Amino acid sequence: MMISTVPPFGSAFRFALLSLSFVVFLAGCTADGPRERQKKRAEMTERLSQIPTVDISSRLYSQALDLKAQNKCQEATPLFYQLSMRGNGFELAQYHLADCIFKATSPSATSTQWLDGLIWMRRAAEAGAPEAQGTLALIYATGPDGIRDLTEAAMWVTLFEKNPARKKPGFSSPISSAQLARINQALTSDARRAGEQRAENWKKILWTPVQGARPNAVAPRSEGGIQMLTPGGRPPRQ
Repeated sequence: MMISTVPPFGSAFRFALLSLSFVVFLAGCTADGPRERQKKRAEMTERLSQIPTVDISSRLYSQALDLKAQNKCQEATPLFYQLSMRGNGFELAQYHLADCIFKATSPSATSTQWLDGLIWMRRAAEAGAPEAQGTLALIYATGPDGIRDLTEAAMWVTLFEKNPARKKPGFSSPISSAQLARINQALTSDARRAGEQRAENWKKILWTPVQGARPNAVAPRSEGGIQMLTPGGRPPRQ
């Protein structure tokens, strides 16, 4: 005679056990209350949504840097632009985008393309990127007519020299010691005092892309912000 190892009413027993487990699970979930659960779900959703974005952004940035290092700025520019349009946290992409734009055109206050690069450079500088701050100092000290402004140059070189981010591993100065000396030689005593005063009152401005704006991978644009180019002024919060 065979002896069954299945408990009496096996199916019913298993169903009851599963039901009990489910009740325990629900009890654990409801311990924090509906508002707390909703907050935890939102936090988890946010964390999960960032994982692929961070990974894709890192690979895209590395690819763009490699292309730029190979003097292929024309191919790197659309990639830097895609990243730059994400705003806060992508200031280095904005800096490299502006640098690539500068490499493709001559400095001119009447060149739409060059001015577009200047807008991106200012966005990165206003967010605190020392690479952009040093570059702006050189532009405002030695740049074309209509852009050159010694007070602006003094402010940016002061911020550049005092920026603690320069001490971070991997930092590479955008200007040489000879260029830095050239900036300082160009500054008048009045411009230096005024620029240092501006630097003392300076606060970061993080650029936020216009809601609904979609990047154009072919023709990188700043999506507005020409007011940023007014000498002596600060860019508006967008």
